[in-house]
Amino acid sequence: NNPISIDGKIEDWKEKSFSNLGDHKFSTTYTEDSIYFLFDIIDDTPMQNSKERGDLWEGDAIEIAFSTNPEADPKRQFLWLSDQHIGINCGPQPYIWNWKTDTKIEVINYKINIKEDGYLVEMAIPLNAFFEVSPQTGVELDIEFAIDLGTNKGRQQQLHWNSGVADGFHKSPSKWGGLILK
Repeated sequence: NNPISIDGKIEDWKEKSFSNLGDHKFSTTYTEDSIYFLFDIIDDTPMQNSKERGDLWEGDAIEIAFSTNPEADPKRQFLWLSDQHIGINCGPQPYIWNWKTDTKIEVINYKINIKEDGYLVEMAIPLNAFFEVSPQTGVELDIEFAIDLGTNKGRQQQLHWNSGVADGFHKSPSKWGGLILK
């Protein structure tokens, strides 16, 4: 019930729980209108990504793959129409990309701020942009996060939240974890 202010600051998230992904942290919450994400990225070379369009994974970026269908088989080996894969270019000219439609997404509110040891990414995805039904308490959605760390020369490392080092999370929801709405 407490909407998050999309300002690239962590203060609104102090009472939320965080998950770790290596040295990095992330958290998510939701309201009846939006799903919110915060990524706290540790990076010696922050916000380096000179890529355009769908190759944004070749520099500093965040990828989120998720299902909008809580009834989808979590063991499926291929994407359903209800599955999404979006990414945010975390470079000096940030943008959000939808690999499913091969287009930039303008409806997602986001903010990226450099901090002493890296950067913070905060975003709000409006539910009506992807979901046909509103998520409710107790619903589990298939989801996977990836943190792409790189420089303007390309990606140096990719960390996956659920699938570890397994390649292909962007094509196989069986590698995703579960996001339980509480």
